[in-house]
Amino acid sequence: MTVEIRGNLSANNIVLSEKFRRYSTGSILFTGEGARVEIDGPVTSGDFSLAIGSHASVTIGPDCVIGRLTLNAFGEGARIDIGREVGFAGAVSLSTHEGAQISIGSRCLIAGDTVFSASDFHPVFDVATGERINQASDIRVGEHVWVGARAMILKGARVGHDSVVGAGSIVTSGFAPNSLIVGNPARLLRSGVCWRH
Repeated sequence: MTVEIRGNLSANNIVLSEKFRRYSTGSILFTGEGARVEIDGPVTSGDFSLAIGSHASVTIGPDCVIGRLTLNAFGEGARIDIGREVGFAGAVSLSTHEGAQISIGSRCLIAGDTVFSASDFHPVFDVATGERINQASDIRVGEHVWVGARAMILKGARVGHDSVVGAGSIVTSGFAPNSLIVGNPARLLRSGVCWRH
């Protein structure tokens, strides 16, 4: 097993635990300078892929279980933070651009074929004014959140701790802790819930 690291390593900062180096497969690509990657001992069960641009950062806490996780962090100040004991089952994509941030709290469970995206990747403008109407925006997921398969957590989403996001839901707004969230667009189906791993 091996993790391939490419790019200008002397111009970036990378801290990988011995456990990650020993038990992981995949790649880390630095495309600029001044970036920081810190990965503290996840156990991977599939290919891991990380691409990171100048002055961005990615942190993954200890004891995470990683499936086929893909991370992209680009733009000054772009940041992805993953807490401890987070489980990613199957293919999961986390992308942030334009300096937006994605944070996932500890003990979350993220099912396969889910997408987290803090931007639309391309600007959209109002024809009359020339004003951009789709700015990037941070994503915040609290602790102990279960995200069902094929869900999309998009820019501006806030999911409170101990919540459940139903399979196939598209989340673009904020929800309080202990929420059951379903649908497209996602809506509150029930409050006062919790779940057990």
